[in-house]
Amino acid sequence: MTQRSVQGQIGEQLAAEYCLKRGYKIIDQNWRSKAPRGEIDIIARDADTLVFIEVKAVAPHADFLPEDHLTPAKLQRLARLAFAYLNQIHQTDRAYRIDLIAITLNPGSPDLRHYENAVTDTY
Repeated sequence: MTQRSVQGQIGEQLAAEYCLKRGYKIIDQNWRSKAPRGEIDIIARDADTLVFIEVKAVAPHADFLPEDHLTPAKLQRLARLAFAYLNQIHQTDRAYRIDLIAITLNPGSPDLRHYENAVTDTY
């Protein structure tokens, strides 16, 4: 397993724990779609809103922030994946949002930042 995949797993676990503490209900993790191709890290429910969560985690010595990995192309892909999931469960009119949880994996004290509505446009 690569360091990057280990960081990703740690980040996703921290993000899931954070969501549960905030009262979200985790519906799925690492949901994969074949068309469009891709993965949603966490799908949760916050009250009546379905929340698609992208998790980005980096080591503390990284020369960039995890937020820097959320490019316009990635944002567009996330919006398409969210719609594919809603289509799959036959709830395309359901309230939803796409969030980003960015984590710097500082030893003993990770720095977690939650951005609600990271993707505001639909594609």
